[in-house]
Amino acid sequence: MARPSTQLIKRYSIIEQFHQLEIKSIINMQLPGEHAHCGPPLELESGFTYSPHTFMENGIFFYNFGMPDFGVSSPAGMLDAVKVLAFAVQEGRVAVHCHAGLGRTAVLIACYLIYTLRVSPSEAIHYVRIKRPRSIQTRVQIDLVFAFARLLAPQLVQYPAGAPFSLQQYLHRQRLLLHGEEARVLRSVPKIVHFLCGRLTAMAWGRVPARKFLPVLRDPARPRKASLSSVSSWDDPHGFLERKREVLLNKRSYSDADLCKIALSQDLDFVLTPSKEIPKDTTLESRSNDQKLAGTGLNTHRKDQCNGKVKTRGVPSTASRGMVTKNSAKRTRCMTKKNPALPKFSSNVELSRSQSSSVPALESQAVAKAMAEQDPPGEDVLLRVALLQDELNASECSWAILATELDPAVLSCLLWAWLEKLKEPVLKGEDVERITSDTQGLSSFGLLEKAQERTISCILRCVGQVTSLCPQLEGAVLWRLVRALTRCSQDDMEQYAALVQVFKAIAKGYRCHGSCPRSVGKDAQPVKKT
Repeated sequence: MARPSTQLIKRYSIIEQFHQLEIKSIINMQLPGEHAHCGPPLELESGFTYSPHTFMENGIFFYNFGMPDFGVSSPAGMLDAVKVLAFAVQEGRVAVHCHAGLGRTAVLIACYLIYTLRVSPSEAIHYVRIKRPRSIQTRVQIDLVFAFARLLAPQLVQYPAGAPFSLQQYLHRQRLLLHGEEARVLRSVPKIVHFLCGRLTAMAWGRVPARKFLPVLRDPARPRKASLSSVSSWDDPHGFLERKREVLLNKRSYSDADLCKIALSQDLDFVLTPSKEIPKDTTLESRSNDQKLAGTGLNTHRKDQCNGKVKTRGVPSTASRGMVTKNSAKRTRCMTKKNPALPKFSSNVELSRSQSSSVPALESQAVAKAMAEQDPPGEDVLLRVALLQDELNASECSWAILATELDPAVLSCLLWAWLEKLKEPVLKGEDVERITSDTQGLSSFGLLEKAQERTISCILRCVGQVTSLCPQLEGAVLWRLVRALTRCSQDDMEQYAALVQVFKAIAKGYRCHGSCPRSVGKDAQPVKKT
């Protein structure tokens, strides 16, 4: 948009229009004092044609990233502006303006499209010019968009196909991209490791994916019949966005109905047990719906029996006997024979408590077995893993697909593959010696570099929670973790027995107390090498 002014804000009630359109932020790309003799006079306090306090006093956030007219800033400075824009979009709609709303405004929006949708710079410029003709006016502005894409491209790769990166290099790239609360939480932990550990933990406890990811994958307004791969589809309001999501929708393994079931399963107040044992390979959504249908049918049947609508074996109705008296009517009760298909519970609360120990145990065992797998995964798992790796490298929407992945073998393979693809092992020989020191005990774990300590702690916290209901699998999972962290072969794993014992003590501390490794080490005994 073009720059507003104090007179225009009052005449056209721009503040009220912003509230009606749910615009929560405004970004100014001008420099203070710019175009002092062009158009409305400048405010002495701000140097712009309006006072930013006018918007801020009405609950609209104001940001200023000044760029010279017809000029550019550095790609790093543009990245800062794009991250602020991405944060503001999470709060609501955003208005961006410079002087005429053609050059600097369009550059910021084009860079934002590259940052968010991972489109090419040519596609971003073309789309912006379709929506705002004659925008991005100069050659240097076009060059800035391409330079921004070159800066961003290597930072977005999660699973490198070429030159690998180390843990420190990945964290440095991650700091350039993340912003807000996410940047603070993941300051020393790789996002992919934190995300996968969270999904494995949630799956082990029978939790379904978050609803916030479902709209990214399922949009009822999507024009499915239109060809999104053609340039002409960019003229459609949704065409440009959906063209980049078409590949994701065609390649995902779960239908819209499955995703709806995942969302509906969050609304269950309690879960009923089917008559036969739940198989381990049953998916979360099908199991929840079968249990809900079983519970609904059981409650309806019992109500009908109490109302006399259904005859029960062994209890003849009073109408058939022809002996209805006042005393017998008062003593009439719902006498039903015990249902052999379902266990008897006095209340839904008791039934829910019974399920809290059986269903999560099955899920935890399945996740722990997947994490402890030492042999190479099957072909189907490898194909799914390769697909998700490509999507994570190509699209920001792939995090939503990863959040709805229900195969623990796929998630475990992604976690171990990322650790094993690093340029150098997370734990080197001298690091292992330091951790397993006889004199330091578990407190030596805190002597590692911060990135090493936080990354390993994140995984150990996941292991402790996943194996809390199946402790017999904890050792196997920790051995697989040691292989991924040290890159050791199966023949050389015996020399890392002391490291496994240290990890086991730390995981126990997280499982029992939720404490950090340093506090665990204070009360733990030193681990002697074998």
